[in-house]
Amino acid sequence: MKNSHPITAFWCRTTLIAALLLMVPALFGSSFVNLDAQALRLRAEPNLTAPALALITATEDASGLDVSFGDLYGEPTIELPSEPMLAYVDTGGNVLNIRSGPGTAYAMVGKASSGSFLTVVSNENGWCSVLFEEKLAYVCTDYVRLMTQADYEEFKSSASYRGEQIVQHAQNYLGRPYVYGGNGPNSFDCSGFTKYVYAQFGYSLNRTATDQLSNGYSVEKGELKPGDLVFFRSAGTVKPVSHVGMYVGDGSFIHASTNNYQIRIDSLASGYFSDIFVGARRVV
Repeated sequence: MKNSHPITAFWCRTTLIAALLLMVPALFGSSFVNLDAQALRLRAEPNLTAPALALITATEDASGLDVSFGDLYGEPTIELPSEPMLAYVDTGGNVLNIRSGPGTAYAMVGKASSGSFLTVVSNENGWCSVLFEEKLAYVCTDYVRLMTQADYEEFKSSASYRGEQIVQHAQNYLGRPYVYGGNGPNSFDCSGFTKYVYAQFGYSLNRTATDQLSNGYSVEKGELKPGDLVFFRSAGTVKPVSHVGMYVGDGSFIHASTNNYQIRIDSLASGYFSDIFVGARRVV
């Protein structure tokens, strides 16, 4: 980490410096730091849970660090690799927590939607440091897919990427009301919702759930990918299907619910939807 974002300037709060002086006896006024403890850590914020941005060990030459006393402290200069990698957020439709340091004990500073990209500064020990709102932040590598610029160019033209972008867009309408015959964007019925969302990406679906059975091609439940249409048939329905939604990943789908009368995400594994599931179609 310290090689990928060296500190060129760092301003310490007066109160933090006072606290450090009480905690760690140090000899200032020379280029050497004399510590009774093993090291002095300069942190990004004036608290002990903030990420350590520099480490000054006992008798280490500290002349390379520009440390000033004042009421303000600044951000370290972030030096990107010559060919930075990208982290593609892959959480199956869920959001990814972005933290101030490399671990779950650090404060959450934001969230990234599944399907979004972050620029990687470094990658080590299961955590990536990334650029987030022009600052350094961290994400767990279990929930991102690392790729080079060349990988990105290839991936963004793939069907998988288009499907995930469609799903990400669909989630913008969560909470919008279900209205029979609704075509959007303020209200939808089930097939009106899938038709509307797909239309934003240049795909034309048929209008009703039954007619959307003719769109795309059939896929097995175990092979579902984000963006696939999922179909259901409730008891007493005389038509082939009575409801349609869109798979978002992680065993869930988004739909204009006739049970809750709003756009929402439900699990395909739930007793009700598992029992009435009849098939899926892939359009992208």
